[in-house]
Amino acid sequence: MDGPGVIAFQDGIDAARTDRLVIDDPGTRSVMPGGASGEVMWLYNFIPTYLIYPSPGCWELTGHLGGNEVKIVMELKPEMP
Repeated sequence: MDGPGVIAFQDGIDAARTDRLVIDDPGTRSVMPGGASGEVMWLYNFIPTYLIYPSPGCWELTGHLGGNEVKIVMELKPEMP
């Protein structure tokens, strides 16, 4: 929103960075986060990935799954020395 640059996605430690993250079959990639109940695991997929923010600022991510869209807004503050 006001952060300069473009957020990059990295789908694994050795993967190339991209400006889009596309996961073709989330069900086969899902991991089990600590403490998640069976019901939560049945309802959601948990896909670990890296998001690289190029600078502090206010950032908006837009996700699409099927016909649904979700927006996440996050403010990143500069590191204090």
